[in-house]
Amino acid sequence: MHHLFAHADMTHILSIVGTILGFINLVLVVKRSIWSWPIGIVMVIIFAFVAYNSQLYAYMTAQVAFIFIQIYGWMTWHKSIQKNHQLVVQKAKKNHIWITIGCIIAASLAFSWMVKKWTNDPYTN
Repeated sequence: MHHLFAHADMTHILSIVGTILGFINLVLVVKRSIWSWPIGIVMVIIFAFVAYNSQLYAYMTAQVAFIFIQIYGWMTWHKSIQKNHQLVVQKAKKNHIWITIGCIIAASLAFSWMVKKWTNDPYTN
């Protein structure tokens, strides 16, 4: 029984740490700091771990997707700074928006199917 409480305490502590990192990440994004990306990656990894330990597999899968999005954003940001010597923020083109929407829908359907088929996630059964 003691092990169960230790697990719950660690999950709670990690949730608090992840939330604090989320607030730090938000401030760094507003300030357009490149440090927002590594902080965001650590935050998402923590929340993926918390979700896995809580058997919230759909939420964990979303966190894994967010890790890849964070890495892509960091690489794109870094490339923009190297190319232009400053951060260039611009509006997305309409075809990119539609492609992104299509990818989100496809990934959501695929993740939902995988979680329902291969896990014991109580929210999908």
